[in-house]
Amino acid sequence: MVHLVYCDNAGKKGEKVLDKILAGTKTMIVRGAAGRKIPHSRVFEGERLYFMEKGSGQITATATVRSVQNFVKLSEEEITKTLEDNQEKLNLSDKQKARWHKKCLCLVEFENVEEQLEHNGAGFFTGEGAQAAEAPYVLWKYLERSNSDMIQQMTEMLTCQRALQSAAQVSKMYDELMTKATTDVGRM
Repeated sequence: MVHLVYCDNAGKKGEKVLDKILAGTKTMIVRGAAGRKIPHSRVFEGERLYFMEKGSGQITATATVRSVQNFVKLSEEEITKTLEDNQEKLNLSDKQKARWHKKCLCLVEFENVEEQLEHNGAGFFTGEGAQAAEAPYVLWKYLERSNSDMIQQMTEMLTCQRALQSAAQVSKMYDELMTKATTDVGRM
């Protein structure tokens, strides 16, 4: 599984989270939650991390997960000790330490950081990290799967159209009945 990691872009150049990762002074990220469960989806050793600066639309770097430590229901002292024990890898500022002072923590250590791709929109990426497929192939007369079922959509549309026609017919009959009732009552 691949994981997209949004990095804060606050701070001066060289002090931003992504700058620290690229410089090699930050080799671990932390995610936390105040609840009783581990935050986000589970991360496992060997999976890929894609680092993106918030609001940039650019995957700046990738890395491989080296190790994962999950902590649940930590006391105040345990939280502080866990963050301090891993400070050399986390490289957190005092503000970030306060932000990640949570009862549930997930510490993800990574390695093999590589500068990566630039997002061009519509799912396309370019850059030095781009690699061509080894054996690309095209399947002739195959169709891509859609996220909607055309037959089901058409059936629903026809059902709605018939319901609308029925409602219009009932409305017309009611109007005729009211007209007849008014004229008949007027004769009496």
